[in-house]
Amino acid sequence: MSKTFLLFTTLLLVAFLQASSSTHLKTKVQKTRYDQKGLCFIKLWQTGVFRIGSSENSIFTKHGQCKELNYVGDSLNDDTDMISFSGDCNTCSVQVFDDANLQGGSKTFQRKDCNWAKNTCELNDWDDRISSVKLCCDKDPKIDYRYGEPWHKICSLRFRQDKWLDPKYLDSMIYKGRCDEKSNVGKDFNDNINQIHIGDQCLDCTVQLFDDADFKGDSKIIKIGSNECPITYEGIPKCDLGGWKDRVSSYKVCCPTSIV
Repeated sequence: MSKTFLLFTTLLLVAFLQASSSTHLKTKVQKTRYDQKGLCFIKLWQTGVFRIGSSENSIFTKHGQCKELNYVGDSLNDDTDMISFSGDCNTCSVQVFDDANLQGGSKTFQRKDCNWAKNTCELNDWDDRISSVKLCCDKDPKIDYRYGEPWHKICSLRFRQDKWLDPKYLDSMIYKGRCDEKSNVGKDFNDNINQIHIGDQCLDCTVQLFDDADFKGDSKIIKIGSNECPITYEGIPKCDLGGWKDRVSSYKVCCPTSIV
């Protein structure tokens, strides 16, 4: 009887230790889900007097990547007063250069060393001398940068009717790993779309526009996040359709399964 009881107690103890070890392991490797874009934005400022006549330029990058701005623009060249941050920039750094195309003397500003309360970096001896910048972000091993569960929508678009007063919008919702398409945009929008407003979590998605209904005729592919359709500092870009204003009759929007 005592041997049976001792064996039973030993088995219970082993099971408890295994469960504790498994729980500890899960806790140790668990990552925080990051359901937003996983982007870092910086904005370059020439503040002016009381913000009158101020100029600005912005770039963004995903974690684990870099983004270069080879020329800050005529209004900011040798006239940038401040750099501000937005998005998830904890692991980001900005390298500034004296000359265009990332040439000349340089200095690196770490996000963690800047003013957290105001999300700004004071340039000090680099005030009014920046011509180009490079933004880089490291991945945080504690963060899972993939999007949320499969049933979560990851992108929303609005096709804007070309009308100054009371324009109409054609909405499109795309889930990750899927496409949304419309073979005929309808009489209110046919050859009458002049702008695409991009909602949240659309980075790395593509929009294909067609001249005719049923995905026929000439077509154009727009990559969200490209120079043609950049993610803005506020995170809501408006794609410039250029020569495709007032000619869209059908479209397809596709998003990747995950973004890492």
